[in-house]
Amino acid sequence: MTEKKEIAKKESTGISTDVDMGIASDLTMDDCQLGAIYLLQGSSQLAKQGVNSMGHFIDLNDPEVSLGDKESPMEFIVCSHVKYWVDKDAETDAFIRKYNGVNEKEFPWEDVTDGKAIKRIFNISYIVIRPEDIAMGVIFPYEFVFRSSSLKIAKRLNTMFMKMANNVSNRQASWDIVLAATPILTENNKGDSWFAPSVKKSRDATPVEVAATKEVRAQFKSITDKILAEQTDKFTEAPKTKSDKEVMSEEF
Repeated sequence: MTEKKEIAKKESTGISTDVDMGIASDLTMDDCQLGAIYLLQGSSQLAKQGVNSMGHFIDLNDPEVSLGDKESPMEFIVCSHVKYWVDKDAETDAFIRKYNGVNEKEFPWEDVTDGKAIKRIFNISYIVIRPEDIAMGVIFPYEFVFRSSSLKIAKRLNTMFMKMANNVSNRQASWDIVLAATPILTENNKGDSWFAPSVKKSRDATPVEVAATKEVRAQFKSITDKILAEQTDKFTEAPKTKSDKEVMSEEF
């Protein structure tokens, strides 16, 4: 029976569970760094230094590799999510703290704490995996964060997931579909421009993709604790000019 279960698991996820892979066999998610999906902006130092091109999705842990762009949308599957606040110094943009959140209305976005002016950023962070990784036998989660003006995109996604779950004729979970994110150049009434993600359903997920996503879902509490314990805001860089600061305030 055990042998049959191991074979079934190997076939469903593409990963062998009975091969000693050295130190990797001893590691869990607690020992690793979550992938960090980021849509590269023109104001980013990574773009200015030529590490990658603006308008590309990248992993901040490996920024030279493009995960998708306008011509090649980034596919991903959502297995879970976490909501949290990030407090920053209003003057310097320096990170202060990160903590659990419920919604973007529970605290003022601008406040004074301990005599210091702060700005709060509400984040909806999805834990996702990429079908491209699954096809290569690599089941590893990324954090895909939506904030500021991109919160409305996350709200639309959440609405879609709720409708899928409550469709009595064809109930589906978030891992039953593959989403595609495309960067869209957006401009505000001040003339500032930035890239925002447009997200829509790409296709239904395969049985192998569903099994892989459920495997990551089982680690959700560990992953959530890891995100909240990580006392940094890795998804923005401190702006150096007023115009950069205005653009960064619109980034997700």
